[in-house]
Amino acid sequence: MGNHYHLCLETPRPNLVEGMRWLQSTFANRFNRFRKANGHVFQGRYKALLLDAEALGNVCHYIHLNPVRAGIVSSEDLEAHVDSSFAQLWDPRKRWTTLKSQASLEAASGLRDTPAGRRLYRDYLSWLAATKLEQNRLGFNAMSRGWAKGTNEFKKGVPASLPEKTLKTIVEAEASSLREYAWEKWLRSAL
Repeated sequence: MGNHYHLCLETPRPNLVEGMRWLQSTFANRFNRFRKANGHVFQGRYKALLLDAEALGNVCHYIHLNPVRAGIVSSEDLEAHVDSSFAQLWDPRKRWTTLKSQASLEAASGLRDTPAGRRLYRDYLSWLAATKLEQNRLGFNAMSRGWAKGTNEFKKGVPASLPEKTLKTIVEAEASSLREYAWEKWLRSAL
């Protein structure tokens, strides 16, 4: 994409902030050096969402279809768009060792990482690109809003594992469902 990017990352440790700081500053420095420019490259802070296993596949579909929604490529030619992870998913010889394709394939009716499974996944993405009702059901219209994607049980379970300082920061960032949990927790402790 010319003005933004999407990443779906799994971090073994809670170090996303350090990783994103490195990625964005390294990219900005190289971008500015290449163009003999200076200043900010990115408009603001990145958006990070917590995902449960169910939401992970839907987010992958959303990311794979981003160049299709932007009119850069048709869904039938998605594998030719080299700036997308779908091109790597399509051809395992071109895959980065860090790219994991299981979540997106499994979320499309349990497909396997075989030539036939990848063709069926491309066909699924073509169908999904043309079916607004299914995109809405999968949450495409609200994919970049909120703080977490997944089941209500997942969202309710996350705050219990967060330190108080982090919980307060997220609450201040307009996460209404998490704010409700925090208020209940603070009310219980006050009572």
